Amino acid sequence: MSETGTLECKGCGRPLPAHHAPFIGDERYNLWAREGYCTYLCFRERAPRRLAEIEDELERRREEWMSAAQAAPERVEEARPVEERRIGSVGARILARLADTALGAAAVWGASCLLAGRPLAAGRDGGVEGADQAIDRLLDSALLRSWSDWRAPVAWVLGSVAFFSICHALAGATPAKLLLGMKVAREEAGRPGFGRALVRELLFPVDVAFLGLIAFACMAAGDEKQRLGDFAARTVVVRAAGERRALAGRVFGAAALGLIVWLGVGLAL
Repeated sequence: MSETGTLECKGCGRPLPAHHAPFIGDERYNLWAREGYCTYLCFRERAPRRLAEIEDELERRREEWMSAAQAAPERVEEARPVEERRIGSVGARILARLADTALGAAAVWGASCLLAGRPLAAGRDGGVEGADQAIDRLLDSALLRSWSDWRAPVAWVLGSVAFFSICHALAGATPAKLLLGMKVAREEAGRPGFGRALVRELLFPVDVAFLGLIAFACMAAGDEKQRLGDFAARTVVVRAAGERRALAGRVFGAAALGLIVWLGVGLAL
């Protein structure tokens, strides 16, 4: 750094952009950027020994990853070095979210209709007499009410937050994400856990505000395509195409539990 406080390249001394400061020392960025050089060519010419040390370290990490992948194929992506992670595409993430939301909502709505004793066909009278009518009122889920009743939107929102949080915390993925070959992981690898998964979901309404502009702006700002919820929870969506079979049981089990909780929220309200 110069006397005026301007960042300078360690090699040639040229001023670096102001936004370069967070890159230095951060392993998520390119070698030359995190070492404080203006370009890779400058880094290679001015510090060949340091470059060789870093490349040797990266090679060691790759060998460790290969050993871990051979020992446990279902954890390939978790063992992969951070700089080699494959990030899930934005389009696939949007498609997975829409599919999970639509199928989950259809499942809990159908279950609510069955529990309430109401036929699925519109325009029929599902009421019953006597004791059955009392049970019907008891099981009348908020998920079946008109949205003019505050309980209906609250039940749908809280239920969906619970569903996605449970899926990501217990399995790292929802059914649609798994089918599209993606999962949610911590930045340092591994399943996010319930705390991070919940933070990620609570910020989802903010991400989709203004037609998703906030989420798209955040994704465009970094190489790992993290939306605001990911930044706050320190999570990232990675590719997991080779883990479908290994994760299937855990994912669909977590999804079933999430749907039960979603339905329970509707009944409680």
